[in-house]
Amino acid sequence: MKSIAHFSIRSQQAIGASLVERFCLNHQISNASVSAFITHLWNLALAVDIPAWDKAGAALEISGRGDSLPGVIIEEIGSERASGLARICECVAEIGLSQLYGAYRPAESLRFLNLAAEEAGIGLAGFEVAGAFQQHEPGSDGWGSAISKGELCRWQTDARNLCQTQQ
Repeated sequence: MKSIAHFSIRSQQAIGASLVERFCLNHQISNASVSAFITHLWNLALAVDIPAWDKAGAALEISGRGDSLPGVIIEEIGSERASGLARICECVAEIGLSQLYGAYRPAESLRFLNLAAEEAGIGLAGFEVAGAFQQHEPGSDGWGSAISKGELCRWQTDARNLCQTQQ
């Protein structure tokens, strides 16, 4: 059994997407821009063209790239929750972005995943035994192959269930 440190970037990004979802659920945050960002995070698992995935993410209203959250979201949820949302979005985005244009550095992806888990208040131990993530091989570049929509549904189910039980 491999540790999360050796999971593919796609697997770690999927876990990160579930952390943002759980953070939003726990803090009663519901917003179309946040949902679009989360969908984008999940879609890395399906992406055949990772630079195109990156470009699509940069165009989102919430990109997790250090930009301020839209004012309307801050007004809706308040500055304290908005600050936490911005932090977790940035950490989760960096799981993949930090690996995009350089040598694969698994410790860096894991560092961002751990920061996101801390912000969400969720332990990561249960993810190490999740078969869906265990089975995805990272390959030499860390990304591994794109998965099918059916497999993504399995990843989502596993991750969401684990987030619920790891709080």
